[in-house]
Amino acid sequence: MNHLFFTIFTIAVVTKFIACSVDASSNPPSSDEKKTTITTSQTQSDDSVTDPRDGQVYKTTTIGTQTWMSQNLNYETINSFCYNKDPANCSKYGRLYTWAAAVGQPEDSCGYGKLCVFAEKVQGVCPPNWHIPSLAEFEMMFSTIGEPTSTAKKLKNSSGWSYNGNGSDNYGFSVLPAGYRYVNGHFLDEGAATFLWCSETDGNYYACSMNLIFSNDYVTISFESKSDGFSVRCVKD
Repeated sequence: MNHLFFTIFTIAVVTKFIACSVDASSNPPSSDEKKTTITTSQTQSDDSVTDPRDGQVYKTTTIGTQTWMSQNLNYETINSFCYNKDPANCSKYGRLYTWAAAVGQPEDSCGYGKLCVFAEKVQGVCPPNWHIPSLAEFEMMFSTIGEPTSTAKKLKNSSGWSYNGNGSDNYGFSVLPAGYRYVNGHFLDEGAATFLWCSETDGNYYACSMNLIFSNDYVTISFESKSDGFSVRCVKD
C-alpha cells in the first residue's frame, strides 16, 4: 500500500512515554552496495560535520537551539538500501533504513513484532555526538518554525519535488523527496514524499515517522511498519 494514502496523525500527537533502555550502538556495515557520498546542497549554513566512520561530510543547519543535518544520512549498515538499488540514489537522497537499523539494533530484537523502547537519546546509526530525533525534538523544531500550515513548505528543498511540490527551504533543512522502501521490497514515491524516522514506537509493530508529501505544505506524524525503509536525519546531542 502506498504511504501517501495512509491515515496520518497531526503534529499534535502526544509523545509516547519511554519505558526502558537498550544499547543504541550502530549496526556493522554491509557490503551489498558500494559506499557513496551525498552531494545535495543547502544554502542557509556553511557548517558541516564529517562522519568519522566513513569520512562522508554532511552540511548542517541550526533551527532555534537545535542543530540538524541538512542531508539524509548515507552511512551503510545491514538493512539499509539505496532507492531502486541504485547507488546514485544514495548519493542524492541518502540511504533508506528499517527502524531497527535506524536505531542501531538487530531486527530480531527491535524489528517488526519486537517491543523496543528507549529511556535516553538514541545514537543508533548516527555518527558520534548525533542521534535519532525523538518526536518531541521534531515538535520543538515545528514550534520554532511556527505556522503549522506551512511547516513542510519551509523545510522542503526548493527544487527536486514533482507535481509542483517544491518548498521554500527557509531554514536550510533542504528535504528532498527520497521516497521509501515498502516491506515487500518495492520502492515507491521518489519525487513525491519523504519519511524520516523518529525514535518512538507504538507497540511491537509500528514506529514514529515525520512525513513530508508533495501535496501538503504542512508536516504530518504517523506510526508506520518498522519493516519499511525510511530516511534518517540526525540531530546534534
